[in-house]
Amino acid sequence: CYAIPGLLDIHFHGCMGVDFCDGDIESVRKIAEYEASQGVTSIIPATMTYDEDRLIKIAETAKKFMDDSQKHISKNINLENSQDKTATSDQYEKCATLYGINMEGPFVSREKCGAQNPQYIHKPDYEMFHRINNACDNKVRLVDVAPETDGAMEFIKKASQETRISLAHTTADYDTAVKAFENGARHMTHLFNAMPGLHHRNPGPIPAGADREDITAEIICDNVHITPVMVRMAFKLFGPNRLIFISDTMEAAGLDDGEYQLGGQPVTVRGNLATLHDGTIAGSVTNLMKCMRTAVLEMGIPLTDAVRCTT
Repeated sequence: CYAIPGLLDIHFHGCMGVDFCDGDIESVRKIAEYEASQGVTSIIPATMTYDEDRLIKIAETAKKFMDDSQKHISKNINLENSQDKTATSDQYEKCATLYGINMEGPFVSREKCGAQNPQYIHKPDYEMFHRINNACDNKVRLVDVAPETDGAMEFIKKASQETRISLAHTTADYDTAVKAFENGARHMTHLFNAMPGLHHRNPGPIPAGADREDITAEIICDNVHITPVMVRMAFKLFGPNRLIFISDTMEAAGLDDGEYQLGGQPVTVRGNLATLHDGTIAGSVTNLMKCMRTAVLEMGIPLTDAVRCTT
């Protein structure tokens, strides 16, 4: 047996039939309880590509959940110090801690939108981001951007002063990615997925990120999104100090095969595979603890490295 820290998932969408984008307190609580039950004690759920009003509602819900959780912690501290040892406050007792929002949309590329809904794709807009960030008390921890899109570099310069900018759902070439990093981007969303792959004459964004020691990169180790040999290659490129395992789970996680939704689009789940009806992979149906185990047991990643990448 090994004792390890609770895990941190910085990119996932839902589980147990609910989605973070429901914008509903009960949905967030259900997500937080499921994650904690799987050993994931800290969470930064991701939004999908929606219009501003929907994203603001999601941000406001997240703020309320975080505020309520903090009140619960304070109340429990008071109860522990109280003479009344029968009093309890357990509403959030079994929940993972929500630390903020990963804003995966809507500033993405149409050509690499993946499971993001193209209907709501928006060019990078700092004022829009700022309004959403204000709605959750500046708790947007990550914002995804396709750096080749109109206005992206200016957005990266400004927004990187407030949050961490990630290259995602992009067709960017090597030079564009380098420029994005020079302007303040410091992260890459689900490495290899929804971005150009490696090529010896057209290297793309991945080597641009690997070249810099200040760039972190997410990777999905569910054995669906990426083959084991490419996961091992990612470790050689970025190393265990810069790779971050994510689950990218959607609402079907923890449930049986069937029909579900992600970002307002229908998703079919069969085994470990979740796809839109056109065959596009639509997130995962695992959880971060299972991803960590898969990396160790099926991909040849040392346990200590896998734990580091999930905590």
